[in-house]
Amino acid sequence: MPPGKNIPIVSSELGYSTYWNGFNNEVQSKFLSREWLVNRASEIPLSIWYDWRDDPPDPQDLEESHFGIVFRRYFAGRQPVFDPKQAYTATKTANQLLTHYDFVRRIAVASSEDWVLVFQDAEGYLTVAVWTTGEEHNVLIPLAPGVYKVRSYLGQHLPALTAGPEGLTIQLTDAPRYLTRKMELACATTEHRKQNDKIAMERR
Repeated sequence: MPPGKNIPIVSSELGYSTYWNGFNNEVQSKFLSREWLVNRASEIPLSIWYDWRDDPPDPQDLEESHFGIVFRRYFAGRQPVFDPKQAYTATKTANQLLTHYDFVRRIAVASSEDWVLVFQDAEGYLTVAVWTTGEEHNVLIPLAPGVYKVRSYLGQHLPALTAGPEGLTIQLTDAPRYLTRKMELACATTEHRKQNDKIAMERR
């Protein structure tokens, strides 16, 4: 690459067929959410999901008709004209919650399998996306004290969580959740910030 030249990376095609062993509509929707969140955190400006709509069934290629985020059947004169899958709802949720937000940082917590991605908008609203690719477990996230609204990756409102002086404790699962609060980005205590930065340095 020539000096001073910055060429962005695009995610030109990625998708998961619900025909594959171990995949279903729920798993597909979780993977879609996680892919888009990681791409946002990686400053990838364009992410293309394969596929929008299930292809027609093909006896010679069964997996190909299960990549869509909406089902194949078209309902003329109805809105919506397609039945959405969970992946469609996950896409809609991510877009609604993170439009006009910029990625700030990834907070290092218990394991490199744990994802804590911090986004913030111009008005000071903070949204933190959390999940793990490992086993379910509790973690303490060094966030400033206060009450955080919680949404599932499918948009459901979940019980709010309160961060104390030490931070916010939450159980991480393979399903992303979104924590939102109007605030300035901050770790709960100076000691937690030092610990977080130390963990991040060790993983570089």
